[in-house]
Amino acid sequence: MTKNIIIVLCFFSTFIYAQDSTKIKYVYSKLSVEPALGTRVSSMIGAVDLQLSGLVQYNLHPRFHILSHTAISYDIIKYPIFNSVSINHSMTIFQKIGFGTSFYTKKMANSLNFVLGIKYFTYSAETNNESLEDKIPVQINVFSPDYGLMYNLKVGRKKYFFSGRIYAPVFNGKWFFLENANIELGFGIRLK
Repeated sequence: MTKNIIIVLCFFSTFIYAQDSTKIKYVYSKLSVEPALGTRVSSMIGAVDLQLSGLVQYNLHPRFHILSHTAISYDIIKYPIFNSVSINHSMTIFQKIGFGTSFYTKKMANSLNFVLGIKYFTYSAETNNESLEDKIPVQINVFSPDYGLMYNLKVGRKKYFFSGRIYAPVFNGKWFFLENANIELGFGIRLK
């Protein structure tokens, strides 16, 4: 795990210093807020959820920034493969902070960020099977660490711009992109 973090930090430092000699043509702002709607990549194979998120980014330097990412994800469709299970709710709340680097073109900014934080998952269901006499309730409430890499794309040169993000979390030192990655689309507002 330490080896992976060192590789990521070296990658960030390469971007920070690689573009120092070029002019920034993209509109640089100190503070931006980016609300978005998203979903997990696994939603494309049946487990549909809706994710509402917000990202606040503060640029310390044109090539280095800190950020805070907050999201709430809620399953919106009952799973048809679980006929004998009645799901009451399935929801996840994320709060992450991190740092990253940006590289710019004329009309867009690309950011690569390392984020870490906490995730709260709550799930409630009960069996719905006629062959059982009693309904068996299940309730899960879990806090767990959440860290990974986030790519953020900003397109637009004015106060309002398009924003898109992909977040790939790490579990036990391994990347599980397809199962747990998040895709978010929204807009951003430059405040400073």
